[in-house]
Amino acid sequence: MEWKELLIENYGSALRLLERTLQGLNQEDLNWQPRPDCNIIGWTTWHLSRSLDLIMSSIMSEEELWIKDKWYLDVEGGGLPPTAVGEWYANFGFAGVVVGMFVVGMALGVVTGVMHVAIDPIALLSIPTAILLFVLGFAAFDQLLRVVLWNSPRFSGKMEATFYSTAFGLGYASMLVALWFYRSFTHPSIEINAWVVGAYIAASFAFAIVHGSTGMLVGFGAAIGEVWRFGLLGVGMEAVLNFLWYLALVSSIYTPSGVAPVWEMTVIAMTAAALYGFAVLRWTMKRVVPELLPKETMRLRRRIIRKMGREPAK
Repeated sequence: MEWKELLIENYGSALRLLERTLQGLNQEDLNWQPRPDCNIIGWTTWHLSRSLDLIMSSIMSEEELWIKDKWYLDVEGGGLPPTAVGEWYANFGFAGVVVGMFVVGMALGVVTGVMHVAIDPIALLSIPTAILLFVLGFAAFDQLLRVVLWNSPRFSGKMEATFYSTAFGLGYASMLVALWFYRSFTHPSIEINAWVVGAYIAASFAFAIVHGSTGMLVGFGAAIGEVWRFGLLGVGMEAVLNFLWYLALVSSIYTPSGVAPVWEMTVIAMTAAALYGFAVLRWTMKRVVPELLPKETMRLRRRIIRKMGREPAK
């Protein structure tokens, strides 16, 4: 059997099986979920059909029917082109959406970074404006952005939103850190030494952990229908990070005119931020992970921990 015949037979049998399975099902049946964390029958059918379309169009070097015949008009319902998330999932699966959300986080992180460049010189003029604009303002903006995104119909109520939001937070943090790197290393008074390198290593850990953790919390909140409560919790968590970041900035690239930067203070502030980040991560993992893993897995984990606690150390 040649490879073309093999493909026709395999894909043809899959379509015939799918057609038999769908016979007699109405719209209510297509919207049925075996469990709350499972995909509906209609979505699984769409995903299989879309995957076959993608594979066959690649083999035949032709445009996908999804685009060529405008199937997305029927699926999206509003005459819109295929959504990026839908394309990522259809083409690359779960991992594709995770990577895509990381990239989206990077893009929005750049936007926020530009806002920092414009607002920071004003926000850091005094302690009251720093607390209002820099510490609380940016924390509220960041978390509101995530709440709006993950509370959308595409993600709300879906447990995988936890992973997507975590990836988004990590991408977002990477751009904020990169921007701070650039602003600092182009500062006229910068002198590269161990204190400066230490400050940025600590900052990288702090930003990644806190933004990744708050992203996990907001995504988890969207999955269980409590996105606003976890969004407010994220505001408080990020505000602490922003306050430590404020201390680092005013002791490095935003020192008063004629005052030399005190990078030692920057290192202390960012080290405190990194330690705080680990505490946030530990709390977040204890709160979220048990809900993501099957109950039987958690029971087995507890049994293993109890057994290890009873055994004497060797």
